[in-house]
Amino acid sequence: MLDADILIFVKPFGVLDVLVNHTEPNEFNAELGLGDRQIAQRVLEAFFKKEVSAVF
Repeated sequence: MLDADILIFVKPFGVLDVLVNHTEPNEFNAELGLGDRQIAQRVLEAFFKKEVSAVF
């Protein structure tokens, strides 16, 4: 896409390179903000911002 001068929005997220406590996967993901509802909220916020557009 870069070769065709097509720019895309990418929002990286994931597990940081740090020591973590060993817990249940769902609990671990929630602590990092990677639970299913947390990811869904981040997607909604990124693509459906409540800002007034300058374009009518």
